[in-house]
Amino acid sequence: MRDDPLPALLAELREKTQSYELHQVREAIVVLVGQRAVEPLLGLLDDKAEGSSWDVCRILGILWDRRAVEPIAVRLDRLGWEGPLALGRLGGARASDALLQSLETQKDLRIPTIRAFGVLREKRAIPALIKLLPVGHAHMFASEGIGDLDLGDNAAASLAQIGKPAREALLEPLQHPDPFVRERAATALVGAKNPRATPQLLKQLDDDVLPALAAARALAALKEKAAVAPLLRWLERPSKSRFPATAVGCLGEIGDPHTFSPLRAVAEGAERELAASATDALGGIRTDECFRYLTQCPEDLRLVAYRALGEQRDPRAFGFLVERLRDSSFKDAMVLSDTLLQLGDARAIPYLMKRIQLPGSNITYGIFPAVAGLSSAGVKIVAEFLHSTNDESRWSALFVLGECQKKEALPYLRPLLQHPEADVRREAISAMASIFYAHRMTGP
Repeated sequence: MRDDPLPALLAELREKTQSYELHQVREAIVVLVGQRAVEPLLGLLDDKAEGSSWDVCRILGILWDRRAVEPIAVRLDRLGWEGPLALGRLGGARASDALLQSLETQKDLRIPTIRAFGVLREKRAIPALIKLLPVGHAHMFASEGIGDLDLGDNAAASLAQIGKPAREALLEPLQHPDPFVRERAATALVGAKNPRATPQLLKQLDDDVLPALAAARALAALKEKAAVAPLLRWLERPSKSRFPATAVGCLGEIGDPHTFSPLRAVAEGAERELAASATDALGGIRTDECFRYLTQCPEDLRLVAYRALGEQRDPRAFGFLVERLRDSSFKDAMVLSDTLLQLGDARAIPYLMKRIQLPGSNITYGIFPAVAGLSSAGVKIVAEFLHSTNDESRWSALFVLGECQKKEALPYLRPLLQHPEADVRREAISAMASIFYAHRMTGP
């Protein structure tokens, strides 16, 4: 590998514009060069090659250097969706100002601009986002055009991300005469969680289908016990409607112990898909009775029951789960390892490693994420497989060290940047990039 990889990477960036290999170039710049690439990349923002400036803008957004904000802000009309999205990642007052102006003047960029407001949690955008809630549904198809159909949904999603500051502004659209607007307001309240909206949300449970379902999810986010009775009535509706499935999920999130028996009845008596949803919902009910039921669940629902035990995070489940892991099938072992990771008990690591070592066992990729995710010691154990003579174990370790997104994995990955095999170097860069993205880091 060259001492300075930047010139070659910039050349590749232009050659591979809009190709499947572009992500590898982006990862290499972030990991091998870092913020030293910002100034050269800024010089490419005016590149005339089709799509090239968009790709440059995307990389600038993940280098987390605000020197790029002003050059991107003054070129928003030329950078496509990547411009607003990059400003959303970079943040700062200037980025927010440019996005607020863009929402008014750049019609083709409204969706990425709206999404950027959600990432930034920009309070100043709340009034504009509220105004967009009615825009873009079936009744407006002819007047708004296809490109606007998602505006209201994106506005609702960003208001949910903004959260608490948007609470009060959402009360008025929750009573809008248009059911699509009521649905979007309730959807935003799943993230904004305004207790003052509870009376209207309870009333909305008797609304049209979409507003009612959204209201149920907003009430579940509040863990509102007053919603339990109407949601239990939803369980009596036809199973092919969307009401029973939504009800079991919301009841599980609310976690009222009194709903154990109705949910158990659905788990044991409904058709397969709804029964599985009800079993999964039982993970939200943290009682002794529910715990015992999940450990003795019917065999055909055992995998869902394992996941529900993970959601309960009851330490008593540890012994039961590691015992089941001992002679588990490939599929069961993968679910059990995920569940043990949810419990967060590092004592599971020796049991997980013992399961990997069973004769004929090739499930390293399924179990390594739990081992690496449970502790720093687990990261080290997985890293030892980077030097395994077994190709599957070696590659699994490399992929998982990136997926776990733990900084502790970086010392084990960095030496692989000098590995003689190009494929290993490339995957090491990809694994490190995953960690860098998660922690807003850059190399080298």
